Amino acid sequence: MTKTTKLYDRRDDDLTQGEITLSYEEFHVDAKQSIVFLHGANTGAWMWRPNIDYLNEYHCISVDLPGHGNSSDKEWETFEKTAQRVASLIKEKAKNGTADVVGLSLGGYIALTLLSIAPGTVNRLVVSGVQSSKIPNAWFIRLVGYLLAPFLHNEKMIKANAKGLRIPEVYLHEYILNAKKIAPKTFNRITKEAVLFQAPITIKNETHPKLFLAGEREHQLIKNSLSTYKTEYPNSESYLIKGLGHGWSLEDPELFSTMLRRWLKHESLPDGLQAIHGQH
Repeated sequence: MTKTTKLYDRRDDDLTQGEITLSYEEFHVDAKQSIVFLHGANTGAWMWRPNIDYLNEYHCISVDLPGHGNSSDKEWETFEKTAQRVASLIKEKAKNGTADVVGLSLGGYIALTLLSIAPGTVNRLVVSGVQSSKIPNAWFIRLVGYLLAPFLHNEKMIKANAKGLRIPEVYLHEYILNAKKIAPKTFNRITKEAVLFQAPITIKNETHPKLFLAGEREHQLIKNSLSTYKTEYPNSESYLIKGLGHGWSLEDPELFSTMLRRWLKHESLPDGLQAIHGQH
């Protein structure tokens, strides 16, 4: 991938919503169409930079969600309250007050919640790595998360997580720095909502184009959810990403960026994506 250099105008600002602010990065501000990127847990706005460099014909806004990155001093509350703040950011900063929204993992939960509570801010939606219904034995996962929370900032554990996610070496330092910013309370609150998450029924009434994705090495429930999304949610497409895992936007940023550009331009998606045709 050829990286753009000094071809964008970048600003790091805060958008105020009551007493809460969300930090964000803004790129290619003269472009006419906006994309808002929502990151996964334990990362931050930085994780989208390889994709943003590639997508230089779009106005790109990458958000630091509460408790993460430059918003690490902002308390995490709920998926819905976070989505409300993202909606405010889109209305304030995106072109014409709407954006194509891209969310991975935690960002995917927020993106779906955003479509449910503020559909007027969304043009097209891309969600990767999110199950459609609550995870079985959620209580056990929450218990394990609670027991692990005091060790969140242990560098050996962070590096083990990074290895499991196949975080490229070039991004490992950034991943470690951001993971150490996550407060145990934030981790536990996010885990509780994530394992109990069910895709909002209200978005079944929304005709926005939706693209649902999962890496081939993801949890089986997430992969199974691709058929549910394709079948039950209007104007949806679902694809499995061959050979890649949960954090595939960093594992193969060129493939992710090519996929996103082609989908936004209504073009055929690249090789490496297997179409899921829904339940029968």
